[in-house]
Amino acid sequence: MWKNSQGKGTKLTRKLCLRHKKIHLLLELDNLEFEKVCLEWLFINKVKALNVAGNRASQSPGIYDVAFDKFVALFSKLGQ
Repeated sequence: MWKNSQGKGTKLTRKLCLRHKKIHLLLELDNLEFEKVCLEWLFINKVKALNVAGNRASQSPGIYDVAFDKFVALFSKLGQ
């Protein structure tokens, strides 16, 4: 997930996922269908463990809080 897809953290994460043949989803935090896309991806891929990675907060100020809020909302829907 990212606010800036050109950041080093996002590029490295994607490169490592491809190298190790790990499923991954690159999704912008401001995507209007964030929850829908994430939920579909989680169910289709039968995800048991989730690693969230992206750019450093020093390069993307506020990214931690935005990501945290997005995932709290997402996981609250999983519990319903």
